[in-house]
Amino acid sequence: MSTLDGLESQVYAVLRDERREFVTEPMVITWLNEAQRDLASRLHELITDQKTGVVGEDAATYYASDGTTDLGADAIVVPSDLITVKTLLVGDSEFTVFTDDEVFNSYVQVEGTPIRGIGRIFGMQTYDAGLDFMGYEHFIELVGPASGDAYVMRYTRYPLELEDPNDVVEVPQYLETRIVNYARSHAKAQQGEDAQRDYYMALYERNLPAPPNGQILTRPGPITMSYEGNAFDYQADASHRG
Repeated sequence: MSTLDGLESQVYAVLRDERREFVTEPMVITWLNEAQRDLASRLHELITDQKTGVVGEDAATYYASDGTTDLGADAIVVPSDLITVKTLLVGDSEFTVFTDDEVFNSYVQVEGTPIRGIGRIFGMQTYDAGLDFMGYEHFIELVGPASGDAYVMRYTRYPLELEDPNDVVEVPQYLETRIVNYARSHAKAQQGEDAQRDYYMALYERNLPAPPNGQILTRPGPITMSYEGNAFDYQADASHRG
C-alpha cells in the first residue's frame, strides 16, 4: 500500500513543476482526499468497519436545544464517517430492522414492543450542558432494545484523511492509480492544460458508477412503498421492513 508521500510523487511525475510552487502540496493532498471520498460514495463497499458499544452510553453526552438528554436512553451515535449501515445487532439475538417514521412513531405513541427491535436514523442539532451549540449529529433511535444493551454495528465508511507524508492510503491497491489520476486531472487544470485534464479525469472515471445524486441511503435494504404493519394493526405478527 502506498503512502501519501508516494502518491504525491506519482502526481508530480507528470507535472512541469519541480519546485512544487504552482501546484502546491496542500492542493495535491486536497485532491487526493477528494478522490478517496468520491470513490467511497460511488463504491459503497469500499471500506467496512465495526463499532461496538452500549445503547445510550454515547448519546448521553448530547443535549437537545431545551437542555434535556431524553434522546440518550434509546439512541446510538452514528459514526461521523458512516456511509451506510450494513447490520445492527443489539443484545444476544435482536436484529434491528430500519423502518420509516410512520411505523416507528406508532410504537412510540402506544409504547408498544415490536417482535424485533426497530430503528430509524435521524439527525439533530446538539448542544453541550451549557446549551452552547456543538454541531449536527446523527443518531439511530431504537424501539425494543433497552438502554444498556450491548450492540454491534457493521457499516461502510469513508477512508481516513491523508495528512502526514507517512499516512498509508486505505483504498485497495488497484484503486490507487485512480486517485492519483484524479489529482493529476486537477493539477493539469491548474496549469491550464485542458486536454490533459480531461484525459486524466477520463482515466479516473472509467467504468466507475455514477456519483450519488442527493442523500446516500444510510440504512440497509431498499426503501419500498408497500404496506407495512404497525402497532395499531390487529394481527400480532405484523412484519416491519426498512
